[in-house]
Amino acid sequence: MAIHAVDTTFTQFLNPNETKIYTIPIYQREYSWKQEHCEALLNDIQENDPNYFIGSIIWVENTNEVIDGQQRLTSLNLLLVAIYNRMCAFVDDEDINFKKSSLKRMIVSNKKTRLVPQKQGKNKEDFEYLLNSEIIKVPAAKPSNYGNRRISKNYNWFKEYVDKLDENETIQLFDKICGLTFISASVDNAQTAFILFETMNNRGMALSAIDLIKNSYLSRTDDEGSISNWESLIEILGNESNQEQFLRNNYNAFRSEYNNLSLPLTTNPKYDIANKATRSNVIKIYGSLVDRKDFMEFLTLNAKYNSLLTGEEKLQIDVSEEFKTTFKNFRNANATSAFTLLLYLLRNQIVFGFDDTQLLDLFELTLKFFIRRNLTNNPSTGALPQILMNIIEKINQLDKKNFADVRKILLDEYQNKTSSNEAVKEILYGDIYDTNRDMARYMLCSLCKFEDKNEKKFIDLWEKRDDKYIWTIEHILPEGNKDATNTPNEWIEMIKQGDVKYKDYSNEQVYTLVKDYRHKIGNLTMTGYNSSLGNKKFFDKKDRYDSKGEKIGYNNGLSLNEYVYAQSAWYISNIVERTKDLSDKIIANLEIK
Repeated sequence: MAIHAVDTTFTQFLNPNETKIYTIPIYQREYSWKQEHCEALLNDIQENDPNYFIGSIIWVENTNEVIDGQQRLTSLNLLLVAIYNRMCAFVDDEDINFKKSSLKRMIVSNKKTRLVPQKQGKNKEDFEYLLNSEIIKVPAAKPSNYGNRRISKNYNWFKEYVDKLDENETIQLFDKICGLTFISASVDNAQTAFILFETMNNRGMALSAIDLIKNSYLSRTDDEGSISNWESLIEILGNESNQEQFLRNNYNAFRSEYNNLSLPLTTNPKYDIANKATRSNVIKIYGSLVDRKDFMEFLTLNAKYNSLLTGEEKLQIDVSEEFKTTFKNFRNANATSAFTLLLYLLRNQIVFGFDDTQLLDLFELTLKFFIRRNLTNNPSTGALPQILMNIIEKINQLDKKNFADVRKILLDEYQNKTSSNEAVKEILYGDIYDTNRDMARYMLCSLCKFEDKNEKKFIDLWEKRDDKYIWTIEHILPEGNKDATNTPNEWIEMIKQGDVKYKDYSNEQVYTLVKDYRHKIGNLTMTGYNSSLGNKKFFDKKDRYDSKGEKIGYNNGLSLNEYVYAQSAWYISNIVERTKDLSDKIIANLEIK
C-alpha cells in the first residue's frame, strides 16, 4: 500500500503557480454541508492562530481524485470566491492586486475550475455557474432551482459575512485560509484510498460498508447510469441494518457462484475470495467482485428477493400471503439469521422446480429449527452461518435438486444440530418471561387463534401503535414488584385456598410462591389494553370491557384464553397444569420431522 503523507498548507495544495485540477469522483456523496457546518469552519479559522490544523485530505495521485475532504475543500472554495469579490471592492494597490491574482489562480486555471465537484445534486453545474458569474465573468444560463441548493446557499452565507469585513479584516482572513494546515495523503489507487479513509476518518459521518462498496463500484465505471442503478439498489434494500446483513447473506448464499473453486466440493473447498462473509471482510469481498460485468444485475435481483424477507413494501417480487406471513414469522421470532438459506432457496425456486407448497415446507422446517435454537441458545449464534452454508454446499453437490433430496439435507442437518425436546421443555418450564421475553411473546402469539363465534375479524397480535405493541403479555397472577411484596390480599387468599398445603402459609411464603410461578408460560397470556388489568381481581379480569364496549378481559376471543376464562379462580395448580399443556403443544409444533 503506497501512501505519501505530508504536512501541507492550503495555498501549497491549491498552489496558484500550478494548474493541477482536483476532481470529486462521481461515486462520492454530493456536497451536503449546511450553514452550521460552514459557520463552524469559519469560526475555527477566525478564532484560532494562523496555521490552524483542519484534518486530512486523501487523494489519488495519478487522477487527482479527492476521496476524503471534498466537503471542506468545496466550502473553502466558496469562501475564497466571496473573499475575491470583496477584494474587488477595494482600491487597487500592489498588495491587493497581488493577493487578488493569487486568489483567482487558486480558484480557476485557464478559465477552468481548480476543483471539479461531482455531478450528483447538480454540484458541478452549480459550482461552474457560480465561478463563471463571479470569477471568470463568462455569461452562463442559471441552472434551474439553483438558489435552493447547497452551493448557492452556502456561498451567499459566506458572501454576507465577508461583505461586512473591512480591507484589513478581509486580507487577514485570506492569509489565515492560505496558512491552514492539513495532512495531504496521496495514494496510488482508489482502493488504497478507501482503506486509508476508513482507517483515518473521524470527522463527520462515517461511511458504512455499503457506502464503501458503492465507492469501489462507481470508481470502476464512467457510466452515469451506474449512480441511478445504485440508488435503486439502496431503495430496494431499505434501512442500513438491512443493507449490511444482506451483503453478508448474499455472499454466503451464493459464494459458489462468486468464487472459482480451487478444489472439488467434496474435499472441503477453499474459496478464492473468502470462505465466509463477516463484518470485518465484507468490504474486501465486494471490492473483488465489483469488476464483474454482471455484478450489479446479480446484486439487484438478489436484493429484490431479500426485500421479501425483510418486509420492505417497495419493489417487492409478487408472492402469496402465505409467504409474507412466513417471512414475518421469521422476523418476529428473531430468526433473520436464516435469511442466508431463504435467499438461496427463493432465488433458485424456479431452477430447482419447487412449487410454492414445497418451498413453504422447507421454510417451515427451517423456522422450527431457529425457534428451537432461539429458545435454547443452541447452536451458538456464531455457528449458524456455517450450518446454513453447509446446507447450501450439500444442495449444490446434488446432480439433480429434487425436493425429497433437498428436504433430507435440511432435515438431517437440523436434527443433528438442534437441542433435544427435553432441553426445549426445560426452557418452557422455566421462568421464560424473565429469561427470554421475546420468545415468550412469540410462543404465546403462535398459540393464539381468534375464535369469537359472534365476530369474524383478523387480529394482528404484532401490530404496533407509536412503536409499541397493541397486544401485550399479561401476567394472570400479577407480576408485582421485584419481591412480589405488593401482591394484593385477594390474590394471597386465593392462592392459600387453592391447595391445602398452602392453607397456613404466611404472606412471606406466598410471596415466594408468586416469585416462583409468576413468569411461567402457564401464567402468561395475550391481551390488549394491558394497563387496564394489572393487579385487578381475577374475576374482574375475566369479563372486563372498556368504555366502548370492547372486550379487554380473558373473554377477548383468543383461543389462548379459553382455559383461563373457564376457571372460577386462579391457583398455583392452574399455572402448573397450563404450563404443561402449553409446553406440550409448543414442542409438538416444533417437531423437526
